[in-house]
Amino acid sequence: MTESLYNNNGAAERIGLVVPRYGIDVVGGAEQHMRSWAEQLLARGYAVEVFTTCTNNMLDWNNYYESGTTTINGVLVRRFRTDDVDIGQVHRTARKAFAEVRVTYNEQLEFVRQSVNSQELYQYLRDHHDEFRCFIFAPYLFGTTYWGVRTVPDKALLLPCLHDEPFARFVTYRELLEQVRGVLFNTEAERRFASEQLGVVNPNTTLVGYGFDPSTPRGDGERFRTKHNLPPETMVYVGRLQGGKNVPLLVDYFARYKNERPGPLTLALCGEGEVIQLARPDIVELGFLSDDEKNDAYEAAMVFCQPSVNESFSIVIMEAWLQDTPVIVHGDCAVTSEHVYLSGGGWTFRSYEEFRAVLDQMLNEPSIREARGHAGHQYVLQKYSWDAVTDRLIDGIERFTQPLSLREQLSRRGIQRVLEFSQERFEDLLGQVVARAESDLAQGLSHSQIDELREAAHVSMPEYQVQSGAPVVGDLIASVRQNLTSHLREPYLDPIIERQEHYNKLLVDTLLPALERSLRSQQRLERQVRLLEQQVMQLKKEHNPTYLDPSPSDDT
Repeated sequence: MTESLYNNNGAAERIGLVVPRYGIDVVGGAEQHMRSWAEQLLARGYAVEVFTTCTNNMLDWNNYYESGTTTINGVLVRRFRTDDVDIGQVHRTARKAFAEVRVTYNEQLEFVRQSVNSQELYQYLRDHHDEFRCFIFAPYLFGTTYWGVRTVPDKALLLPCLHDEPFARFVTYRELLEQVRGVLFNTEAERRFASEQLGVVNPNTTLVGYGFDPSTPRGDGERFRTKHNLPPETMVYVGRLQGGKNVPLLVDYFARYKNERPGPLTLALCGEGEVIQLARPDIVELGFLSDDEKNDAYEAAMVFCQPSVNESFSIVIMEAWLQDTPVIVHGDCAVTSEHVYLSGGGWTFRSYEEFRAVLDQMLNEPSIREARGHAGHQYVLQKYSWDAVTDRLIDGIERFTQPLSLREQLSRRGIQRVLEFSQERFEDLLGQVVARAESDLAQGLSHSQIDELREAAHVSMPEYQVQSGAPVVGDLIASVRQNLTSHLREPYLDPIIERQEHYNKLLVDTLLPALERSLRSQQRLERQVRLLEQQVMQLKKEHNPTYLDPSPSDDT
């Protein structure tokens, strides 16, 4: 135990973990991740508290547990009731995103507003944030993470569990990743995705990952095969039986392979979810397995298959490697492919033909299969033992929770301002202004005027480069010129300024008259409403001489 575990009063440092669901019976990679981190930090001497909701179901976010405090494996857990939300809005936005239809910034905000949330939880964080060294939030997608981080931004660390999906490209989540004090990635592939694909700028990132016990007991594969009447030639999948995990593709490829190459090879699907509508004796569904049963399943398998392309770590392939079982992963998943490449613990496939070639080699060359399973085992021991992972986690906590220098404070403010003026945010705001102008249906903007405005809004020159036409040394001249004159107005600034001035004038000339017309129309409507009210009161007086006008203070 190091001195950093204690604050100035000699008490153990308090660390908060915020996750939408928490419990031994809660199934999910991020939830299992956070539960294990909490228990490992507790074992290292930190005072750990978990802040979560009462839900156990990500489909309806019901309040399954009682609110209040409980203790799970020594960790103090505080549960708060979930807010009433419109889950239908979440599904509508999700369908729009997966259909590759643009989701506006306001729609993105509404998506996280209608996600799983708890105002009681956020209020507790506000009231007690000074008592904690930091708060670790996970995963990125849910309201408890987005709004929780905004509640305690200066003490927020994030385990995002990112993978390439439409939600990850929402501007709201880029803001989240850039707002937190530090990002705790699972793998280098996940960090590259955030930086290169999403454009995230956050200087405080580190690799942590998930840990495993090097002394994990060996499973009893023979017992598992006997219990379920499985042959030695068995391929195993463990996880949710869902399209999002690419299980239908695995089933399809396996069936095609068996139609071409009949034999004893069997696919065992372990998990819950959608029922696989394919009646074949060589595809068996075994349901949810306990931890001991999973170890037996991994050890019983000739190979473990992880077809998902949406993984930020993949605990199950590590568990399979701990049983010396090689793995097959989808080549379009950067994270699992990187694990296989670095470890030498299996194969990748991107097509049925590659899948078939892998199974042929696996069945016909047992020595290669055994060598790859052993290589995977060594990879887990060397890189993802709990000691190594917890050391990296504590190092990240210590580094990312130091007091901010003035330079860091200004840098964080600058990044936030840049996000506020992003192209997407601008287009959304412009759209709102245009919509207001168009509300004057009689004299609104034409489509050509709207298109002209949108075109003129692109004032920047992103492709501009300082260049020199001199032969050979032209690049050198350009580089020197750019460095020596970087504080001056480069030639590209004048056309940008000219474009901006043109756009400003066009905006004024086009939108202001339309808005003025809209305002006049609104004023006419208000006058007509007042006139109608007066006429109604006059009619009431004529029919009822005792009628009194309601005073402005009347509740009626």
